[in-house]
Amino acid sequence: MIPLILLAVAVFARAANDYKNPYYVPGRSVNVHLFEWKWEDIAEECERFLGPNGFGGVQISPPNENVIIWSANWPWWERYQPISYKLTTRSGDNTQLANMLRRCNNVGVRIYVDAVINHMTGEPPENVGTAGSTATFNEWHTLLYRTEENILTGPLVASIVSTTKPMLGGFEIASLLV
Repeated sequence: MIPLILLAVAVFARAANDYKNPYYVPGRSVNVHLFEWKWEDIAEECERFLGPNGFGGVQISPPNENVIIWSANWPWWERYQPISYKLTTRSGDNTQLANMLRRCNNVGVRIYVDAVINHMTGEPPENVGTAGSTATFNEWHTLLYRTEENILTGPLVASIVSTTKPMLGGFEIASLLV
């Protein structure tokens, strides 16, 4: 019985030692969450601190347009109330997002998006988004087919790779084309 336990411990230790995130730059393993930071500030943090100190990734807040909840003084959770797939939030616009992605990747820090892609906002009294979009709630039937708002065919084209690592927050923007 003891040899079986020792074998199990050895196999577990080897598996734990071999764990690596295939999307991190080799030798990096720590991910931080810069929730609600502006894209420019994240880029500066990547260049100034995270990259030079060996951090592997940053999880960012949802980058798509969300409804502005004025009545609740712009609460953190409004970022999870998408109104379109336009890449404009209080963190910045699609140009600033693309710039941040390039700058962080250039110093070896990968960006992981906290993405909200499976629903649109409910029915708050407000109906204006961070990019100026308005909506008639419960009429989302054509939204997914509008190419001007589709993240995959709009001005920012990103390769989004689904991950299975729970700590990574769901998606990684692995490469960027503009």
